[in-house]
Amino acid sequence: MMKKWLTLTVILIVIVTVTFTPVIQAYEFLGGSWTDSDVQALGWSIENYDWRGWDVRYYFSKAADSWNHVAGYKIPYFYEVNSGEKILVKGYYEESNVLAYVRLYPDRWTHPYTYAKVYINVYWFDVGYYEGGEHFQFVCAHELGHVIGLDHESDYGPIILMWENDLPYLDCGIHTPQWDDVQGVKALYGG
Repeated sequence: MMKKWLTLTVILIVIVTVTFTPVIQAYEFLGGSWTDSDVQALGWSIENYDWRGWDVRYYFSKAADSWNHVAGYKIPYFYEVNSGEKILVKGYYEESNVLAYVRLYPDRWTHPYTYAKVYINVYWFDVGYYEGGEHFQFVCAHELGHVIGLDHESDYGPIILMWENDLPYLDCGIHTPQWDDVQGVKALYGG
């Protein structure tokens, strides 16, 4: 009889704990967002640049597909720059500690965003610090998170693609948007 009471007590404690424990959201927003119609079709193109042999179109497409798959977006490729795309991918070569960054227009706090430029520092891939197209793809997926409207999050550790500390999406096995990244997108745009 005592064993049944103990078992029921444990089950009751688990149910109460699960029911009343708040869900921690580990996402942050940049401050602005796209219109609902624009976020559903963020076309992108690549400005001509010496990418040192990287097939940028292939890897950026895979990064876009990782967001398309989990968030239900369509982020198509535009072959010609200035043909209707909302995202322009640009490469640059600079010996600095910046791997990549995003510029949102009119600015990161304004709704709606109208255009985005993703800048990738090819230096980091050229010197061999990050090797292989998969690393390039993961950087693109992280930067696309910014384009969509997510900011870095540093409080909860390497559980999301948008974590800022030491690029865990390259070093810790996080290569695609995670559950909490998707929850952030849903909080921004519904769904």
